Amino acid sequence: MMPASALPNSAAERFLAEVGRLPPLLPGSALGIAVSGGPDSLALAHLAASNLPHIRLSLAVVDHGLRADSAAEARRVAERLGGFCEDVTVLRWSPPEPVVSRKLEQARNARFALLGQWAADRGLLRVWLGHHADDQDETQAMRRDRGSGSEGAGGMARRRIMAQTVFERPLLAWRKAALISYCQANRLDFVEDPTNVDRRTARGRLRQPQPQQPQQQPPPPLPPQEQRARAGTLPDLTRRVETAGAVADPLGHLWWNSQRQPLTPTALQQAVGWVRGGDYTPDQARAKAALDRLQTAARVSLYGCVIEWRAGGWMLLCREARQQRLAPPKRDALGQWRLDDRWQVDGPGGDWGLVRSAPMDADTSAVPARVLSCLPTWNGQVPVIRDGGLYWSGNAARFSPRRPVFDFREN
Repeated sequence: MMPASALPNSAAERFLAEVGRLPPLLPGSALGIAVSGGPDSLALAHLAASNLPHIRLSLAVVDHGLRADSAAEARRVAERLGGFCEDVTVLRWSPPEPVVSRKLEQARNARFALLGQWAADRGLLRVWLGHHADDQDETQAMRRDRGSGSEGAGGMARRRIMAQTVFERPLLAWRKAALISYCQANRLDFVEDPTNVDRRTARGRLRQPQPQQPQQQPPPPLPPQEQRARAGTLPDLTRRVETAGAVADPLGHLWWNSQRQPLTPTALQQAVGWVRGGDYTPDQARAKAALDRLQTAARVSLYGCVIEWRAGGWMLLCREARQQRLAPPKRDALGQWRLDDRWQVDGPGGDWGLVRSAPMDADTSAVPARVLSCLPTWNGQVPVIRDGGLYWSGNAARFSPRRPVFDFREN
């Protein structure tokens, strides 16, 4: 039973207005929220439980295991969450190897991996994160210090689309002080992670006390009628965008029919991100420049991929084969072995190379030679292509992108 909101209507209305900027949550929708126990994610979980009684709410507490008291702290947070939500899970990260460097970065990657697996196991398409306006300011400042371009300096996106999970940040317009006040007003005991103020980290240095600025009043909540109108115009997760011309292949390449639908820079960014592997895509300017070159060129290279014209207005997007040997597979945050950040492999050992011009079995006649040339070999064996996977005598690999072919981006 969801509790009634304990805050004045203005706070609830402001939260609902922010939620209205995201795709609608239909009655009975399943929603996950990641809770660290800090005031931001704790407030987000309580706001959702208090004001969205029509959804099925699941909460997850991630224990990174990097501090001696982290397991006990995660249990305490879960107990507090149990006061207003019945479905609470503690996720513990067990690093496949000792974490001796880049601890915060590895913990962040592990958090997304654990939450993604948790969401997939529970059938949750959407997971909310508690990042707020102060986090956004810090992220933009750190990216500017690193010399990020205009897109990188734009900060965290309200929605981050991964291969199986949509991560959303409803509180990006809220200040941390407001979320602390929320927790205090509702008697929600929160915890503070000591790494948040650790001067050895870039974010910790940014969080040192600064001269106080006059606090801005939050914007007035949208009228209910405008909230409904705005929510109704947002994209629906049940449909896909910019896919009319695309045909994705499980071997990690993609065909685009330019006669049916012109290829746009945004679509090219997303397609290359899927083909190339990893978490990132080429920026908008590079994607546009590649499309401009394709007006007169038969093929171009972009972000480790090749885009080339084929007959009938079709375009082929595939990985660029630039080296004879591949680096050994690496373990991801959950311990799975990934090769070239594109393939999930059963066995990591052995010698990995590229097919290039090696002879293939008879079942590959429909696969373009350029695609075949960038497929991996194992111990000198050329793979057999079967059921969308690669098979050798004693090993196998499956294309495993971190991103979907096409995602939903804010304008």
